[in-house]
Amino acid sequence: MTIDEAVAEFAAALDAKTPVLVSEIRRVIVDCPFNLDSGVLKTSVDGIHFEYDWSTFTPVACPLNTSTGYCGSSEALSLLSEYETELLPPSLEEDVLQSVPESERQAAQDKLDAIITEVYCDWFANSWKLARNARPRMRGFLSVHDTIWRTDLDTGEEFREDLGPIKFFPRRV
Repeated sequence: MTIDEAVAEFAAALDAKTPVLVSEIRRVIVDCPFNLDSGVLKTSVDGIHFEYDWSTFTPVACPLNTSTGYCGSSEALSLLSEYETELLPPSLEEDVLQSVPESERQAAQDKLDAIITEVYCDWFANSWKLARNARPRMRGFLSVHDTIWRTDLDTGEEFREDLGPIKFFPRRV
């Protein structure tokens, strides 16, 4: 399988999940089903930080007050059926790497990772834009789990969590 074929297969799998993701985004921005910190009201949640696991691309939503930081526990988004374990078909990467000479595998892996990440982030941002009218003042951000980089889902701006325009962590006094 070529990289282009693999990316097309991944994009098709994501496209099939678009209605589910849009519904899940609407659910979390409207219902705020989070276990919020003591004293935090649902109306205080004015941002959602979506974070996805690199290996499975499975996202969670983290409640955020853009002035004070994270304000509760994350909520998993239900994108997978009971028969699925991850969004990226498990054999996809292996099929691509088996089709290239061993000396080119690392370069192929790096290229595949970069393209798949871009496809996923574009898909997620487009789904956010389809859902966001449910609560227009809600802010949305996306990142891979355990990274300092965030992407504003409305503007596409990438910034570091510690240097960006939004507070992700409370100030330490």
